[in-house]
Amino acid sequence: MSTPPTDWIRSALEITGHFEDSADPWGGVVGDFDNMGVSLGVLQWNFGMGSLQPMVLRVGKAAVDASMPTIGEQFWAACNAAQNMWRPIVATWQTNGALHAVPEKELKAYARSAAFIAEQVSVSNRTAGIALTQAQDWADADPHFDSVTQALFCWFFDLTTQNGGLKGVTIADVEAYRASSADPRDLLCSWLEQRPNTISGGADARVNGKTWRAPVSPQRETLLYLSYLRSLKSVAKWQVDTLNRKGTIAMWKGKVHGDAHDLTALLS
Repeated sequence: MSTPPTDWIRSALEITGHFEDSADPWGGVVGDFDNMGVSLGVLQWNFGMGSLQPMVLRVGKAAVDASMPTIGEQFWAACNAAQNMWRPIVATWQTNGALHAVPEKELKAYARSAAFIAEQVSVSNRTAGIALTQAQDWADADPHFDSVTQALFCWFFDLTTQNGGLKGVTIADVEAYRASSADPRDLLCSWLEQRPNTISGGADARVNGKTWRAPVSPQRETLLYLSYLRSLKSVAKWQVDTLNRKGTIAMWKGKVHGDAHDLTALLS
């Protein structure tokens, strides 16, 4: 399986992480609100799924000690613990799923360390390869793409990590939508502007509906239509969130989870 350039993977990880923690995508850390113990990094690797421990062990104890002067020994022990024996250790760092100040600070420092960032990129190679294959298949089918662009790859990377896949949406569906109206983008933006506050992402959607009316390249426009059609395949309560997220990558800017995002520096 082919993999994209490392800088593309870094950009994809930053974009995906940016939507979850716009201030600190590499160092995102959350406590046990979801029974995963502690989750950290761009893709929220965690104890509960067993995805975090092997990453930490590969990076080594020196990186833990350098970032965690207070809880480093406990963190290393938790990562080496058998089965669920890590649970009583990580439980001491938090109350009702909210991390205490010192553990949160040290976990963030570790997550954003050069060594763990490099591991986050490395462990994402397989997912990046899947996303690249999907992006290549789309570029081959879509006449607006001569080849895979960084934006197209990042769009499919976010789709792969957050949504699983296209759920059957094809270029024929996009072209049918394009032909369904004299101004399909106006139709899409008007739909966004009509989303109520009572649904997840509704306030962001109304902003995006205005922002995304600006003229863009045919590539960005077709990717926006793909974002809309794919969002309709999501569970109803997450459809608007999905479109806010995918549309922001397609259009290089937008509002997601209450934060304005400009991805120009990552995609150009």
